[in-house]
Amino acid sequence: MQHKVVMRTNHKILTIIPAYNEEDSLGEVIARVKQDAPFADIVVINDGSTDATAAIAERMDAFVINLPYDLGVGAAMQTGYLFAREMGYDIAIQVDADGQHDPAEIPALIAPVLKGEADVVIGSRYIEDRGYITPLLRRVGIFILAHIISFIIGRK
Repeated sequence: MQHKVVMRTNHKILTIIPAYNEEDSLGEVIARVKQDAPFADIVVINDGSTDATAAIAERMDAFVINLPYDLGVGAAMQTGYLFAREMGYDIAIQVDADGQHDPAEIPALIAPVLKGEADVVIGSRYIEDRGYITPLLRRVGIFILAHIISFIIGRK
C-alpha cells in the first residue's frame, strides 16, 4: 500500500506534461497531479494536437503552450524546461499525458532534490516489479540501443 506524502516547500515546482492527441487521458492525468502534487504548477505542452487536448488542459487550469505542429516529445520537453527556467521554477518534473507515470510518485521523486541530496532524479518502472510488462518491440530496441551505447563508451 502506498502512503501519501504530505509536502510543504517554498520551492517553485512545475509538472511538465508533453501531450499529442491525448484527449482521452489528459484530464485524468491533470486531476491526479493536482491531487498527488498540489504544491506543483502544471504546464501542458500541446505538441500540435488535432483533438481537444489543449481545450481540456485549459479547462483544468493548466498552463498551455501550443506548438505549431507535432515536433516530437523531445521538443515538447525542451519547451517545458525552457518555460520552467524562464518562469523561475526551482524544480521541473515530467509526467506523460497517457497516464503511464503515476503522479503519486512525484513527492518521492523530488524529495532528494529538496533535501540537497541530488540535482537530478530519474524514475524507472524497471527497478521493482509493479506488473508493468514492456512490449517486445521496445525491449528489442532497448537491448540494441544499450549495446550500441556500451560499445561506444567502452562500458556496460
